[in-house]
Amino acid sequence: MKFQFIRDHREHFPVRLMCRVLGASPSGFQDWLRRPESPRATEALVAKIQASTAPADLRQPARARQPEGRGLPDRPQAGATYTLLG
Repeated sequence: MKFQFIRDHREHFPVRLMCRVLGASPSGFQDWLRRPESPRATEALVAKIQASTAPADLRQPARARQPEGRGLPDRPQAGATYTLLG
């Protein structure tokens, strides 16, 4: 988290100064920059991209995507309806 902050703000502040203030080492920051992303971070990024590019109707919960139906009562209400109708 510290290194990410330093990377995001290095255009505005000196890296050594930010490392000193945040309690990080400049060499550790440089090593972090060279490391590849972890598989978990890559998977999370892919999932985030897939979720944002999915059609809008698929981003809603499944219940919200279902059509209203044909006006038939749900199962719990069906018994009561048939009892009233005799």
